[in-house]
Amino acid sequence: MKKTEKILNTLLQELSLSRSEVSKSIGVSLQAISNWCNRDSLPKKAKVYFHKKHNVSYSFLETSEGPIFEGRNVRDVGDINKYLKHLEKENEFLRNLVKTLTKFNDLPNQ
Repeated sequence: MKKTEKILNTLLQELSLSRSEVSKSIGVSLQAISNWCNRDSLPKKAKVYFHKKHNVSYSFLETSEGPIFEGRNVRDVGDINKYLKHLEKENEFLRNLVKTLTKFNDLPNQ
C-alpha cells in the first residue's frame, strides 16, 4: 500500500468519514482522491483541510508516522465524530416527530 493511501485510509477510519464526504468538503471529485492515491501524493489543499478541520498533524500528513492528531488522543476524535453523527440522526428523528405532532395538532377536533 502506498503512503498516501495509508494516510487517507487511516484518517477516514479515525475520523469516521467516507471518501465521498472528504471529496465534498474539499471540493474535489472522488476520481481526484483516487488519483492522489495512484500518484502517491497528497495535495496541499487536502493537507490544509485535514489540519484545519480535524487537527491532523502536518508531520503525519507528510510521513504517515507519529501522532495523527496534534494535542488530541486518536480515540477522543473518533468518539467525538461518532457521537456527533449519532446526534445528527437523533436530531433528524426529533424534527420528524415535531412535524408529525404538529400535523396531528392541526387536525380538527372531532
